[in-house]
Parts: sequence; structure tokens; C-alpha cells
Amino acid sequence: MHARVFYVSNVSELNTSLMSVAAGDSVIIKNGIWQNAKIIFYGNGTADKPIYLMAETPGNVMVTGASNLKIAGSYLVVEGLYFKDGYSPSGAVVEFRGDAGQESKNCRMTNCAIVNYNPSNDSTDYKWVSLYGSYNRVDHCYFKGKNHLGTTLVVWR
Repeated sequence: MHARVFYVSNVSELNTSLMSVAAGDSVIIKNGIWQNAKIIFYGNGTADKPIYLMAETPGNVMVTGASNLKIAGSYLVVEGLYFKDGYSPSGAVVEFRGDAGQESKNCRMTNCAIVNYNPSNDSTDYKWVSLYGSYNRVDHCYFKGKNHLGTTLVVWR
């Protein structure tokens, strides 16, 4: 079976395609502003065939409003997303685990940015990136403008 590529232009298409991905597949998020997006990236790739969730053009997929991302599974790669001028309605902006606590293993977030992603009350305590599981990686990312309580990036043991 050949790897599939899904191009998505709204949150409903995105989450539907993420429910049907298999090892080696890629989901490409079209450039634009993604308002109030709860992105749930579940899947199990392999070392040779990870599953990708990528911006059409790195930095041109702006996630804003009450938005966050959950990465749960193995060998999942998120690349090129730009979280700006929003806040997480619950949990961290990016969590390497699912809603039911499924942890991630061998997952990666790369070439992403989180900028001015703050709740209206600066005493609210939440993290920007929470790493659960094992062998996960955050690299080549940019973080700026955090002005509320809580850690920017935390590794939970």
C-alpha cells in the first residue's frame, strides 16, 4: 500500500483525516488562519514510516483563538504550525498525550512557533508544551511572549 497525502482546509476535514491515517501518510494543512481549532493527532507510524501533520507552507498556517494540539501515538511528526495570539482552552497548547491519557512515544514537533499565546488572566497556570511518554522530541521551534503562570516546556515523568 502506498502512503496517502490528505490536504485539508478546515478543522472538520483535519480531524476526520487524522482518524484514518496509517504509517507513512501525511496530512497537509492548507495555509490560512485556523481559529478555535482543537487538533487531535492520534496514530501509530513506524520508525521507517512516520505519520506527518504539516503546514502547507511552514509559518503560514496560523492557529489562533481557543486552540490546542494533542499528539498521541507513536512516530508522529508535527511540522510548521504557528500558534499566535490565542490561548489553550484546557491543558497545554501542545500536549504529547491524548484526552484519555494515552502517552506518546517517538513523536516530534519541529519548525513550529508559539507566540503570545496567553489567557486573558496572567495568573492562569498552564504550559505551552507538555511532553508525556518517552523518546519524544521538540526541536527548531520558536517560543516568544509568554506572560502567564506555568512552565513554557515541561517533561512529565
